[in-house]
Amino acid sequence: MAKKDDRLLIQYDTKHLDEFFENQPPMEFIDELKSPVHKTAPLNFGSRKEKRDDEVDASGIYIKEYFPDPKGVLETVWADFSNFLKLCESKGERYPIIIKEGKTDSFEAYEINVAEDGVEIVSGDTEGVRRAIFYIEGELTKREGFFLKKGTVKRKPYIKDRVTRGFFSPTNRPPKNGDELFDDIDYYPDEYLNRLQHNGTNGLWIYTSFKALLTSSVIKEHGEGGEKRIEKLRSVVKKCARYGVKVYIFALEPMGFYDWEDLYLKYPEMLGSELIAGQHPICLRTEKGKEFMIEAVEKLFTLVPDLGGYLNITDGERFTTCSSSRTYYTCPRCGKYTRGENLAYNVDIIKEGIRRAGTGAQFISWTYGHRGWDFDNIRDYVKHAPTDVALMQNFDDMGYEEQLGKTRQAVDYWLSYVGPSILFETTGKAALEYNKTLWAKMQVCCSHELATVPYIPTPGIIFEKFKGARKYNVSGVLECWYFGNYPSIMNRASGEFAFMDDFSDKEGALFELVSHVWGETKAKTICKAFDFFEKGYKNYPINILFSYYGPMHDGICWDLQLIPKNWPLSRTWLLVDAPVGDRIGECLWNGHTLDEAIILCERICENWEKGLQLLDLDENAELMTLSRALGLLFNSGVNILNFYKLRKMLGKRQGDPKEILAEMRKIVEKEIENSKAMIPLCHADKRLGYHSEAEGFKFFPEKLERRISNLETLLKTEFSEVEKRIEEGLAPLEYYLGKADYIMKKGNPVDATVVNIGEDRNFAISYDDDNICLLMTGKKEDMFKFGFEFELFEPDTNMNLKDGILTVEPTAKSHQQVFGDRIEEKTGRFEVDMTENGDNVTYLVKGDRKKLGWTDNTPIKLRLQIGDSLWKEEDMPTYALGKAPLSPDEYGFLLTE
Repeated sequence: MAKKDDRLLIQYDTKHLDEFFENQPPMEFIDELKSPVHKTAPLNFGSRKEKRDDEVDASGIYIKEYFPDPKGVLETVWADFSNFLKLCESKGERYPIIIKEGKTDSFEAYEINVAEDGVEIVSGDTEGVRRAIFYIEGELTKREGFFLKKGTVKRKPYIKDRVTRGFFSPTNRPPKNGDELFDDIDYYPDEYLNRLQHNGTNGLWIYTSFKALLTSSVIKEHGEGGEKRIEKLRSVVKKCARYGVKVYIFALEPMGFYDWEDLYLKYPEMLGSELIAGQHPICLRTEKGKEFMIEAVEKLFTLVPDLGGYLNITDGERFTTCSSSRTYYTCPRCGKYTRGENLAYNVDIIKEGIRRAGTGAQFISWTYGHRGWDFDNIRDYVKHAPTDVALMQNFDDMGYEEQLGKTRQAVDYWLSYVGPSILFETTGKAALEYNKTLWAKMQVCCSHELATVPYIPTPGIIFEKFKGARKYNVSGVLECWYFGNYPSIMNRASGEFAFMDDFSDKEGALFELVSHVWGETKAKTICKAFDFFEKGYKNYPINILFSYYGPMHDGICWDLQLIPKNWPLSRTWLLVDAPVGDRIGECLWNGHTLDEAIILCERICENWEKGLQLLDLDENAELMTLSRALGLLFNSGVNILNFYKLRKMLGKRQGDPKEILAEMRKIVEKEIENSKAMIPLCHADKRLGYHSEAEGFKFFPEKLERRISNLETLLKTEFSEVEKRIEEGLAPLEYYLGKADYIMKKGNPVDATVVNIGEDRNFAISYDDDNICLLMTGKKEDMFKFGFEFELFEPDTNMNLKDGILTVEPTAKSHQQVFGDRIEEKTGRFEVDMTENGDNVTYLVKGDRKKLGWTDNTPIKLRLQIGDSLWKEEDMPTYALGKAPLSPDEYGFLLTE
């Protein structure tokens, strides 16, 4: 029987369970979100006494005539403006604001006329008035006194929908499985929503499922607890409306039946294409499938008619309909159509439910999985998609950027990569051609690169993203995934640039943005700091595995391993993994060399420090603590990369071992100081370390103190042990000598030692000066899988071999920077010879040592699998996203004679 600790490891699918996973600090930042947006007058307000020639004296400003507001949705605006004026010590009622209902170009548009005798605001709706009042607040803040510029301002939104997510609401996913619609917690305090309306955010998404939310006449098992969820959803919708924020339901529907459920046996008439990845897709061309989907959507919008819309990943993330499966052609109904036609049909069926409800809500079809489609099918989908549906594409996914003279591929979500990607451009051009509504999925505050801070202060990147979006008439932006959603200058940039049509003056636009928050006295300097931050941050290694597993999120609390452990790197988007991994190559994997990653990250640090030196704000201002914390995180990231570069040199005896060890000691000492420096910042800024998708803190004072203690112990123990080995003339790091899991003979592979790993399955390996030869025997139907580590801790591309055809493991193409000509380059390193013998097959795979980078006879490692038989099996393997279905201890050492 497994020990309790082992059961926990299995439960949370981790190699090393973080001791702080269930020992988290309280989320004190919620108190800040509940506190008033305006606590004091704006920075330097009242410092200027005289108006300029192009300004009016707006002292004694007040609202004289209000806009018609039968639903009371502007009461929050009036209250906020009143508090703002009170803190600014406005006296009397000398300068009136007259708000009139009138014709404007679009919803949320407004016109402001500033004259000597008062201000006139004209809008056709409450939301235009909301935007106008906050614009006036911003202008008074900018001018640092009761002054307004004479003349007329006319503004309308070009990107009409700006949708974010609750910063601390539960994800409704493992391992915590919290459901915000089923508890009694208020995840949207009034002043939190007030921050959103100030920033121009007008939408929030909430994740749920139809199974949890709605009863069904088709699938009888659905809807348990649904009434309670619907009631809370109604209350959230009502509350958010007071701040001009619409609520969107996000659900992946119809969710395919899982193989371990019995539902697919109960409802066979709904099934479509073949089972894939443990799920049975539901076919919406079946009578019951169609009935279920239309009924569910219609019911949702009938029960909650004021919902803003429904957001659905119609392709990707999970298997839902036949079109979401690459085996769609196996469905007897959908197989008659193209994949694009099928997806368009399914989208139309989902939208039909909203049409029947008659609320006018939006349906946004998010094709997250389009990175796996060919572009002709994407264009076909756009062509056939309904005209009353918004088509949303990832703005950054499948983008390409030059870094250090090499093309890198941006997969998934990015802030540092501007875009738009070729995937988005393909969709955007088709949307323009066929006159379809287009949304963009972006990350506005932060992204997978670094999500343990509320935001990365680089609004210039948002300017460039929105500039790119305008080219394709993007009408809506989903601003975040589970992370990247804290109300900040970045959301405010989104709200501001959504109203821009002319993007010719980036410097001027950023000055306006910044001055509306910090005033014009500080704005120029802050803008210069932001320029350096942006310049630095754009050097973030464009490599999704560096985002998923790299040291930037929480390297500040990573343990360092001088003596190799061969432990996997922790997942940055979860709390369960202890940050103890040392397989540094897992965060680089084909995308960057260790040296390249160091160069790029050092550029981030250099520019970030220049920006920090320019920031001239109070010591405890949130932008100061945030920016300093980011500087420490970037610095720790570089230190960790350098530490493992030096460890590699020490292990391979490249250079003076005493000097190398001394440099490693200095890095550990620096990291102790970095962790110490982060602690007071965490006390000052309670948001630091919190990761919204992980639903908790990746670092905080107690965890940092534990790391400091661990590093101090490291210096006393492992460093002393290695110093002793060096003094005795031994190999500094024994791991690099390898162990005799398999001894490769030099010469003909038929003379090599044969290892049996299953019935009729075996292998043998030899080498010569030019090649490494892998001889494998198995059954004809077997998939042969192999992957080397020619540099320890740096896994090479894993290869699949079947029917005589050698391919790269699919994850290499989706996550590991193997794209375009690189696919053939990877397979071209090997020659394959196949011999059939009845039901069995033997492969001789020759690998070119020069092309593989193994030109000396140092120890290497191999993972080998034939069918379901592994050479090296692991008691509790952990398979993690993007790293292919393999685990570190499934590799065995190969030594030469």
